[in-house]
Amino acid sequence: MPNWRDQYLSSIKDAELSNPVNMELVQACSQMADRISALEAEKNGLEALVANSGTPTAQPTEPSTNDPGVAQLKQDLAEALRSKGVTEKRLRAGEEELMQLRAKHKADTKSIRDLTADRNSLTTRLKDREYELREKRKLIEVRVTQMLQFTIFVAHSNISKYKMR
Repeated sequence: MPNWRDQYLSSIKDAELSNPVNMELVQACSQMADRISALEAEKNGLEALVANSGTPTAQPTEPSTNDPGVAQLKQDLAEALRSKGVTEKRLRAGEEELMQLRAKHKADTKSIRDLTADRNSLTTRLKDREYELREKRKLIEVRVTQMLQFTIFVAHSNISKYKMR
């Protein structure tokens, strides 16, 4: 019996199949969120550099936000999120291509199966016709031989009839 996770995942898949998500919209939102994260991390990094480089300004309420290490971590996080978005996009594209290739493979396999069946049928019909032609040729040879024998018999009878007169 499937556990609750399997049931949950299958219900999500069923819902996704019945109500497909606009993947272009989801991708655009993901890219926009990645870009916002990257810009915020860059902004924090630049603010930290400005704060450390010169003119002392009012102390912010959180001293850890000016730490260059934290800014670098935020920038790394933004880059990782952007990279994750790009990788997920490539994964989705690969999965779509895989599904298309599987469908094409299935259609090609069916075509090959149908063509093989047609070829076998035509081969059988050809063999049957060849057999039929051989038998007809034999029958014609027998009939020709019989007609020759009959013609010879009639000719021989006529010769015998004339000799008897």
